[in-house]
Amino acid sequence: MGERFKRGLGTVSERFGQVLECVANFTDVICTPRHVDMSKVHDRPHKYTPFFDGTIGAIDGTHIRISVDRVFHDDYINRHGWPSQNVVAVCDFDGWVTFLGVGMAGAVHDMRVLREAWTKPRFPHPPPG
Repeated sequence: MGERFKRGLGTVSERFGQVLECVANFTDVICTPRHVDMSKVHDRPHKYTPFFDGTIGAIDGTHIRISVDRVFHDDYINRHGWPSQNVVAVCDFDGWVTFLGVGMAGAVHDMRVLREAWTKPRFPHPPPG
C-alpha cells in the first residue's frame, strides 16, 4: 500500500487501522443473512442432491497469519508452528458472508472456535427442524 500510494509505512498502518475500525462498525449491516428467519432453501445445491438437500449455507474456518507480542506468542502458535488467529465464516449459497468470528488464538481447537461462534447473538442459527 505504501508503494502504491506513495506513503510511509506509519501512515499506511494508521489509515489501515482506521478503515478496519470503520468496517468493523458496519459488520452488523454488511454481514447479515438476507433471509433472517432462514426459511429459504437455496436452489443452487440441487446438483449435489441428496447430499445438500435443505441446506441454507456453509461454514468453514481458517488460520490468518499474524505478528504477536512475545508475551502472548505461544498462545497463538497453531498446529503448523506459526502464530495465527482462528477465523470462522458462514456464508449463503450466493457467496455472501453472513457471519465472521475472529479473535481466537491459533492454538485454540477448531471446535472451541465454532462453539464460541454459536454463542454470539449474530450467529445465523437455522430454524428448528
